[in-house]
Amino acid sequence: LNASLHITMPWRLKIGDFCWIGEETWINNLALVSIAENVCISQGVYLCTGNHNYKKNSFDLIVKPIIIDSDVWIGAKSIIGPGYKIGKGSIITLGSVISENIPENSIYKNNQVFNFS
Repeated sequence: LNASLHITMPWRLKIGDFCWIGEETWINNLALVSIAENVCISQGVYLCTGNHNYKKNSFDLIVKPIIIDSDVWIGAKSIIGPGYKIGKGSIITLGSVISENIPENSIYKNNQVFNFS
């Protein structure tokens, strides 16, 4: 098995107890990534804390943290962009692209949030 996990800056990563991170996951943490307890991050997930300001000629780097609350499942091959929070008890389905905050007890599927609380 040739499994890998890429963490850009380990000192900017906080992980709670009883978490599982799948192979081929990339935590590109130019800013803080905080993962609470009881979180499952499936295979091939990309957590991206940095982006560039395409509106400026200088293409300035912008970094923002990612917060993943407890009891969250992030489906394989999902991408979470800079500055977003995944609320407690939420599920991010396979191949999702997160570009908004996800409320507690929600399922994110097909670019829509479904709240089940």
